[in-house]
Amino acid sequence: MLRVGPSAWLACLVATTWSCGGDDRSASSGVSSGSGGSTSADFCDALAVLEAKCQRCHQDPTVNNAPFALLSYADTQVERSSGDRVYEDMLHAVETGFMPPTAGAYTPPVEPLTCGEKATLLDWLKAGAPRPAGNDPSCEDHEPILLECPR
Repeated sequence: MLRVGPSAWLACLVATTWSCGGDDRSASSGVSSGSGGSTSADFCDALAVLEAKCQRCHQDPTVNNAPFALLSYADTQVERSSGDRVYEDMLHAVETGFMPPTAGAYTPPVEPLTCGEKATLLDWLKAGAPRPAGNDPSCEDHEPILLECPR
């Protein structure tokens, strides 16, 4: 049996958190802009992740006991009975790993967020879930880009 001391365990935890969208934004957590620069994720980038990983349950009407739909920008801004906006609940759920629910008995199985998907969602959510770029909530003319994971 391999024994790991507390400092090795902590280093592993920090490295794992940092590499999957932790708070250290100085470590190349921007969206690749194709010109060597970086920008933050916007709603349209986040929407691509929601469509790929969340909307199978967070649709209208919702399925699998999802508490709200995530089909539009407006859906993320709804005020919940707790007083929080939906995007604030999303931030907590993604940060803690509560969502997506990969441990459930869903058919087909729920896939976890990739590091880039998680980093993209967290970047947009931590920024306060700002309105879509160009104020176009349809995102029809937007090519979504995932944030790069820190190296």
